Amino acid sequence: MTKYLLITVVTLSFCQLACGQSAEIYGFFAPGQVRASSNADLGFGSEFAINAGGGAKYITHSGFGAGIESGIAGPTNDWKYYNFGVISGNGYYVFRQDGKVEPFVTGGFTHTYGYDAVDRNGGNFGAGITYWLNKRAGLLLEFRDHVARTEGVTLQLLNARVGFVLRFR
Repeated sequence: MTKYLLITVVTLSFCQLACGQSAEIYGFFAPGQVRASSNADLGFGSEFAINAGGGAKYITHSGFGAGIESGIAGPTNDWKYYNFGVISGNGYYVFRQDGKVEPFVTGGFTHTYGYDAVDRNGGNFGAGITYWLNKRAGLLLEFRDHVARTEGVTLQLLNARVGFVLRFR
């Protein structure tokens, strides 16, 4: 995990050298589904889930960028017992940066943690749009899929995110 965090920090530092970069912070709320390939190992199978969190990202003038985020997720039926943390480092590509609507794709490393059964590494991918209300504030609409696998058990967190974005240029 330490080497992935170091890679993310180094990547973010190179983004500051790029002309026309923008730094963005965001928060989100995401209903979705959490799935475990083995009910016996994690305590749940496939359940309605809630995921919430936030992060920061740097986007260069070319549209490429990097970011890091953290959140909490879990099945709504047994939230008290089975919630877990999610942290990820991601790469981004923003297709259009000059309008009110900015479509983007993202993907990267995910680490889930909490109780022993969900302590695992994996990946994530997603796509969405940022709708800018003005120059500095926007709404986030995104689909994200986190997948982590250890010792033959797969944990998958699918969600549709709704959130806010603040931009600093």
